[in-house]
Amino acid sequence: MTDDELLDFDAEGIPDYEPEQARRNLEEHGDAFRYQLIVARHLQDWAARAEVTKRSPTTDISWVDGQARTLREVAAHLRAGQYLPGGSLYEATTGE
Repeated sequence: MTDDELLDFDAEGIPDYEPEQARRNLEEHGDAFRYQLIVARHLQDWAARAEVTKRSPTTDISWVDGQARTLREVAAHLRAGQYLPGGSLYEATTGE
């Protein structure tokens, strides 16, 4: 996938996401950030598939809603670069 394709997503509702910063993250962190963007795309797709399961009469809708929300939140953190060095979740996790 190209960088433009990796950055082609709906950024509305992603706290701390700035398109210019995403481009700088690509320049500074290269493939590490690209891999995060690929994982974010996968999580977003997974959340969308989870939403489809809500049509089943045996599905616990509140659990599916929580799962989908969690997947989208992690994808948002990845897209905002928060797990990269200097990012808030990187620092919170590593203590650096």
